[in-house]
Amino acid sequence: MAVTLTQPAVKTNTARRILPGFGLSLGYTIFYLCLIVLIPLSTMFFKAAALSPAKFAAVIGDPRTVAAFKLSFGTSALA
Repeated sequence: MAVTLTQPAVKTNTARRILPGFGLSLGYTIFYLCLIVLIPLSTMFFKAAALSPAKFAAVIGDPRTVAAFKLSFGTSALA
């Protein structure tokens, strides 16, 4: 009597997804996140790193910079 081994049926992923095109939209979102947020943020960091400590303190203590900080943080706290 010969014993035969059979392969189990391969289950394909035919179920419908809740969010069709999720991979494409995630890639699009990450691309624009990098383009609009991360690249300018890294540029700002590198420009600040190139300043001497005295020049950096002078820029941070400038009245226009302090007013910009107050406006930004005050608006976010209000929201």
